[in-house]
Amino acid sequence: AVIDNVNHTVDIEVLSGTVVTDLVPTITLSSDATVSPASGVGHDFTSPAIYTVTAEDGTTEQDWTVTVTVISVSDETDILAFNIHLTENDTIMVDTAVIDTVNNTVNIVVEMETVITALIPTIEVSPGATIDPLTGVVQDFTIPVTSTVTAQDGTTEQAWIVTVTIFSHPVVSIYDIQYTEDVSGDSPLDGQTVTTTGIMTGVVPNPNGGFFMQDAAGLWNGIYVFTPAEDIGVVGDSVVFNGFVDDYYGSTQLSWVDKYTIISSGNDFPEPVTS
Repeated sequence: AVIDNVNHTVDIEVLSGTVVTDLVPTITLSSDATVSPASGVGHDFTSPAIYTVTAEDGTTEQDWTVTVTVISVSDETDILAFNIHLTENDTIMVDTAVIDTVNNTVNIVVEMETVITALIPTIEVSPGATIDPLTGVVQDFTIPVTSTVTAQDGTTEQAWIVTVTIFSHPVVSIYDIQYTEDVSGDSPLDGQTVTTTGIMTGVVPNPNGGFFMQDAAGLWNGIYVFTPAEDIGVVGDSVVFNGFVDDYYGSTQLSWVDKYTIISSGNDFPEPVTS
């Protein structure tokens, strides 16, 4: 609704084919004010309707003219909003969809571990339009998906290309995370999320557990990884994961790593170095 607080008018457009003889408005008013006819009561909007708002003081009144206009059959074929879910109630977007109405594309980014072969899109299109494949239907986004929006007129169509990309953080070595010349000793990547890999050299059982890992011999090439995961893995596992670089009580670690991929097991450790 377009609400004009100067001229005290409300203008609303509804889709072609809407029966306006018994529409039910929901009206939000000033604090403790009342309105007549009442909010939530059906009304005939064939012609402009007058609604009278009475203020909290019980005496001050203002008439509002409400006009409902039935628009012509729409030929709009836009995608207005696009969300991705693992389940009906689980949104797993990393970022909001980027909708390009010039090139008719939708680009969306999901987390690294997301299985994109069975995602559920929730799509909002132009009023009265439909989309194929349908919103709420499981789809495989391994390759870009073509979605066709058909306007309310039933003939105007527009193809949209929907691309889902798996998000990847910068891949860095443990040395890149650990090495610093700063007098504070803090990592140059403190506060960033990165992707790294290495071999587990020691495991600390949960609760409050984690593991130590190295990716090379020598100084600056080892780090502690804090994880709440129940199945931490075993010494010798080679793993890759996303982690949050955190300088915790004077020691750089990777925190809150709840998912990681074991590349291989039974690996030899980097050679120890005496310093």
